[in-house]
Amino acid sequence: MVESPNPFEVGIRGKVVDETMKTLRIKTEKGVKIIEKKRRTFRVKYKKWLLRVRGDLIAFRPEDRIKKGIMLIKRAKRV
Repeated sequence: MVESPNPFEVGIRGKVVDETMKTLRIKTEKGVKIIEKKRRTFRVKYKKWLLRVRGDLIAFRPEDRIKKGIMLIKRAKRV
C-alpha cells in the first residue's frame, strides 16, 4: 500500500488472498488484513513488473471488471 487516507495502512505488504467488490484481503506477516479499495493506491508485483494500481479503478466485483475490460478493448478496436 503506497497511498491511503489512513496512515496506518501505508506500508502494508503481503499477498492478496481474496477480493470482494470493495475490499482486498491481504495476508501479511502479522495475519490477514482487510483493506478497502477506494481512495487507496496499491503497488503490485506482476511477473517482473511493479505496477501502481488505484483502488478506485478496481472497486468492482472481479467478474464485472472482466466485462468492463472486454467492453473497453472492443471500444478501442472500434468493433
